[in-house]
Amino acid sequence: MSTKVLLELTGLLHAGPQLKCDCPVPFPCLHPRWLLRTVRWAYAKGHTVKEVWLNSELVYEGLIFNVRKGRARLEDGTEAHREIVEHGGGVGIVPVLGDRVILVRQFRIAVNEEMLEIPAGRIEPGEDVETRARIELEEECGYTAGRMVCVASCFCSPGFTNERDYIYLAFDLVKTEQRLEFDERVELVEVPIAEIDERMARFEFDDGKTIIGLRELQAYLRK
Repeated sequence: MSTKVLLELTGLLHAGPQLKCDCPVPFPCLHPRWLLRTVRWAYAKGHTVKEVWLNSELVYEGLIFNVRKGRARLEDGTEAHREIVEHGGGVGIVPVLGDRVILVRQFRIAVNEEMLEIPAGRIEPGEDVETRARIELEEECGYTAGRMVCVASCFCSPGFTNERDYIYLAFDLVKTEQRLEFDERVELVEVPIAEIDERMARFEFDDGKTIIGLRELQAYLRK
């Protein structure tokens, strides 16, 4: 396969596979081994290349995400400007404690208000997804789980970012101690599972991963 063809296929990297996980996770890398792995994954999934980068550059490289901009060629040959946020993905955990779930209330400066959310965190490069979920559960809530069930994964907002979140249900909890980061300020809130539908109807949950996680818990318990 020529270098030109490989470079044209790099657009698939934002939906390509990552090691140590059964699900496809974004992993932007130009190493030929990753390119070929991505091509094989895309072929197996029946994907067609609709857009490819003509050129791109990192315009911001941060601790949590990078910002890339450039020109892309569409399937019909049209060229278009693109800006994306490159993010390694995250995990969200629904801790089940008897007939309740444990949520965290924290202030989110991006929306300038307090949010009631499931515990969550960012996946480090090359990290096993379930391992990160277990770490976040103990750090934020002070519990370990005897059983973890992955019930969903989704791209957060594929119009501009490759971030994919994985949602876990955590059962058989054992109390330990919180280990919050120096800049984390969270309040633990126990919500009865029986109240989830009513609270959903009142739009009490504004966070997407939290809504998905709670709905997935309800579906799992109905099985």
